[in-house]
Order: sequence, then structure tokens, then C-alpha cells
Amino acid sequence: MIDGASLWQVLRFVIFPAIRPVVATLSVLTFLTIYNDFLWPSVVTSADEMKTVTVGVANLVQGSNFVNPGRMMAATVVATLPAFILFVAANRYFVRSVISSGIK
Repeated sequence: MIDGASLWQVLRFVIFPAIRPVVATLSVLTFLTIYNDFLWPSVVTSADEMKTVTVGVANLVQGSNFVNPGRMMAATVVATLPAFILFVAANRYFVRSVISSGIK
């Protein structure tokens, strides 16, 4: 403000670059929490089309499907692949958010 910047310029050039790693980390952790949710979707859903990936893999492991371990492992790899790719892509934001939170 002292240098003649407006409120939007302060937000764009000062505030947003400072909070970008924190917002990215929060977004990734929120996505992973929702993606790995098991209890609520397993209680609420009854149709196979509405089940989440984790509930689908759990249903694949239980019951008569246990005789095919290759299918179970393939389903597990496919289910964990999006979370792993997202974590690898956002790893630098995790490091930046930890580094920036320690500096006062």
C-alpha cells in the first residue's frame, strides 16, 4: 500500500504466492481423505454404481472373490495409483509448506 499498490495487487503479488503451497497441501490432503473414505460410503450406499473405490476393493476381497488374488492385487494397484500420482505431483508443495511454516 505504501508503494502505491492497490488491494488487488497486494493480494496477487504478495498474499497469493505466500499461501500457494499451504493451499496446495490442504487441497491434496483433503482429496486423499475423501478418496480413502470407507466407513460412510459403505454404510450409505447399496448400489454398486454408487460405491467408492475403497468400498469396491473391499467388496472384491471379501466373500467368494478371495480365490483370485491376482484380481485383488490388480484392483488395489489401480485404486492406489491416482493417490500416488497426486502425491508425487504435489510433493514440492508439501516441502514448501513445511519450510514456510517454520520461518517467522
